[in-house]
Amino acid sequence: PEVDCKLIDFEFGVDPALAANRLLAELSAKGPVEIGYQGDSRIHLQITPAPLPTTHGPPASIFEGNPIVLVTGGARGITAKAAIALASKCRGRILVVGKSALPPSEESSETAAIESPLQLKSALIDRIRRTDGKAEPAAVEAAWLRLLQDREIRHNLRAIQETGAEVHYLQCDLASADEFSRLLDEIYSSYGAIHGVIHGAGVIDDRLLENKDSHSFDRVLGAKVTGAMVLADRLKPDMLRFLAFFSSVSGRFGNRGQADYAAANEVLNKLAAHLDARWPARVVAINWGPWDGSNMVSESVRDQFVRRGVQLIGASAGCSAFVDELVAGRKGEPEVILGGGPWGEEVVALQAQSEPQPLPLLEGQTLVPSIGGTASIMVELNSTRHKYLTDHRLDTKPVLPATVAIELMAEAAKQGWPDSVVTGVKSVRVCKGIVVDEPSKIVCVSVKTQTHHSIEDRGLTVDVEITDPERAGLLYYRGTVCLSDRLPLALPPSLGRASHFGPAPLSVAEAYGRLFHGPRFQCLKRIMALNERGSRAQVSPSGPDDCMDPGCRGSWIIDPILLDAGPQLLILWAQQMRGMTALPSRFGEVRIFDGLAEVLLVAGTEPVECCLLVDTAGDGPIITASFQVFSPGGEIVLSVENLESTCSESLNRLAIRTASMEFPTEASGAA
Repeated sequence: PEVDCKLIDFEFGVDPALAANRLLAELSAKGPVEIGYQGDSRIHLQITPAPLPTTHGPPASIFEGNPIVLVTGGARGITAKAAIALASKCRGRILVVGKSALPPSEESSETAAIESPLQLKSALIDRIRRTDGKAEPAAVEAAWLRLLQDREIRHNLRAIQETGAEVHYLQCDLASADEFSRLLDEIYSSYGAIHGVIHGAGVIDDRLLENKDSHSFDRVLGAKVTGAMVLADRLKPDMLRFLAFFSSVSGRFGNRGQADYAAANEVLNKLAAHLDARWPARVVAINWGPWDGSNMVSESVRDQFVRRGVQLIGASAGCSAFVDELVAGRKGEPEVILGGGPWGEEVVALQAQSEPQPLPLLEGQTLVPSIGGTASIMVELNSTRHKYLTDHRLDTKPVLPATVAIELMAEAAKQGWPDSVVTGVKSVRVCKGIVVDEPSKIVCVSVKTQTHHSIEDRGLTVDVEITDPERAGLLYYRGTVCLSDRLPLALPPSLGRASHFGPAPLSVAEAYGRLFHGPRFQCLKRIMALNERGSRAQVSPSGPDDCMDPGCRGSWIIDPILLDAGPQLLILWAQQMRGMTALPSRFGEVRIFDGLAEVLLVAGTEPVECCLLVDTAGDGPIITASFQVFSPGGEIVLSVENLESTCSESLNRLAIRTASMEFPTEASGAA
């Protein structure tokens, strides 16, 4: 408030909002400044190619004498890869700083020798039950993801050590200036010097500025900017050989939904310029383009990136480029872009080659691409438009059905690749249920613009996640959508359909007296058989008009109501055979075959047959099953393999109908 800042036109050749974002970042980095005309002078920032020398000098100047290198955010992600590459060159002492505590060794744990996700979850369920008495699916999934992250941290620290370097892990929250300052003082006291720094810490919480709150903004800036300012204040320049900030091209060129992330990275860029001009050491902000983690991208996606002018960075190439930058980069070049792209021009958004078909859940909305390798869309869930929510309540609260989440992921991928056909969705994990608080709930559906070849399906696969835009890091669902140029031919009937399961022990009316599904989800029309092997039933598909606002356009890719017949039958099976209720936690693979569209066309008029086969090899809390839907002619048009559900007696409460759980009568004809 005491600084008189005047913003005037400053030509970058891009959208004025992006230019303003950069100006604000520069102001926050430099303090009170005036940018614009000075007399007859006019300032214009320009990107200039700056190839490294073809012959590098000896690296001894920065790597000699077992240097002490500080790495923030180096236990996971691309910073860990860069740290491993650096350690292989300098073999000094690597001090890795992370926000989480160092995960304990897993050697003596019951999970140490387990790699199978199913067996790993079973072991975690037993562990949680011993401590908490019960194991809710969300808690099991969170523990499983935490275990995988801990394994990644231990793996990366071990990889650094195997280079011959000495590695130490230090816990610190870099968003706390006091805590990070104390840590740096302790390092100087214990080690005597810090010769090099890689500042790679950071978080993202992408959403439009109108949806941002101050907590989210501060959180994104905290790890990068607060940590960088502490480094600028506490490092001893006379001992330092290099300081590398891991920035992003979004800081230089802006990116939709990343106002705070772009500002944070541009602060690093300008801080690097400030320090490089004043310190004897090389200080550089590396503006990374998008990394390709697996280095496997399909030709069609490569073509899309070519149209946008953005090139992916392979992990090996990125690590080599980083080391080369430290060895051969020059002072006076504090802002360096690594990665090919339309730098200096406005980034062109990923555009569909053809007019996309109407999609019920995403009607009127489009994916928004970002430089970071994803395209996202915000979806508002509310019972006015998403009428099915009134008929899917757990403990009286509307909850997004897992099968609707699968349809949502399929529609998002279809919108990104409208010229392809969705042939299925696999490896779907229910990380946390989505409770739709009144009056609505907004979720973010993110599609990776990087795809992989699927040899098995002769097509492509794209990873999709559903997250909470209001709570960074909160993952609801993740899965992989399969794409191809055509649907596979329908399969002949399997042996399971011809099997006799014995008579059904309950009617449809009795079944929905045990289930928590309202009229719109009551797809079971006749339960034909049920025993220890599984169940057979007649089911009825539904159209979007039955579940969405009457004005909804488009057709289902995977009818979520028809798909839900499998989990419903598995709930009934678990209640009958185990005395417990089972909720889905994973869909191994949902496959769509030619002929499903014809089945969906007769939605509500002609029931079709389905078959559930249960894997009864174990008696633990996790049940796996397969599920198939047949055309009137008997061919398989929809199948689900490795449908995984978690059983619990405590979930039996969901079948108890109370007055507060009565369903609306307007859809009673669907029962």
